[in-house]
Amino acid sequence: MLLVSVRLLITGLGLTGVSSLKLSDTNKGKVLVGKGALEDYIAVLAQEIYGIHNVKVIVKLEEECINVRINSSIEPGINIPETSEEIKTNVRESIKKVTGIEVKDIELFFKQIKAKEE
Repeated sequence: MLLVSVRLLITGLGLTGVSSLKLSDTNKGKVLVGKGALEDYIAVLAQEIYGIHNVKVIVKLEEECINVRINSSIEPGINIPETSEEIKTNVRESIKKVTGIEVKDIELFFKQIKAKEE
């Protein structure tokens, strides 16, 4: 019970890391984007690339930028270096266009080379 209480306290205080990134802060109000929203959007962007499936994304928020780790599966016969560059370009350009946030680093991890199960 004590451990659960401590965990809830830490989460409530926000000590588990940054959960949102401020896009703007004016006298008219703030605009924030959540870490989960970025992770979901980046997963969609990665899956737009032919041969990529089972995508999971982890975003680390910094003051003015983000770092991204994309874990996914890739279909057999797909050129991994070319596809990796296509994913990185798609994610960087789309995130910058939609949010104005720079993507500092993108790490890709292909956990399986396997056909997509339908």
